[in-house]
Amino acid sequence: MNDFKREPRYVVFKIKDMDKYLTQSEKEGLLCVGEEIQVCRANDGKPPLNAVVVEQDWPEFEVVWEMIEARMTGQKSRIDRMNQLAVAIESDPTEPDHRRELARMCLDKELALNAQLRPTINPLTPEH
Repeated sequence: MNDFKREPRYVVFKIKDMDKYLTQSEKEGLLCVGEEIQVCRANDGKPPLNAVVVEQDWPEFEVVWEMIEARMTGQKSRIDRMNQLAVAIESDPTEPDHRRELARMCLDKELALNAQLRPTINPLTPEH
């Protein structure tokens, strides 16, 4: 039985929306609240909160939810299964060259995507 339930755990404000819909004073107030939370987290020994946000209308939205659900329920996600298959094909010398090359390309794309996702942006910094 799958007990995984999606739940709201974060409040996210899109910077572009803040710029469009809030006054300067309102934006500064939100930034102050965010900075206070960061200080309190640090005082509790927690690291800064860095997150990836995937908007509902992005094609990756459901895939990301599937990955989270798989992790929370101890299952392998579709991405994990595809990567496992690609590794098996790429490392099997009995596989035809074109299949091994395709598997290598998939793994390279996965590595490149992971590298892109690693850098974090702190939304409280002024340059964003």
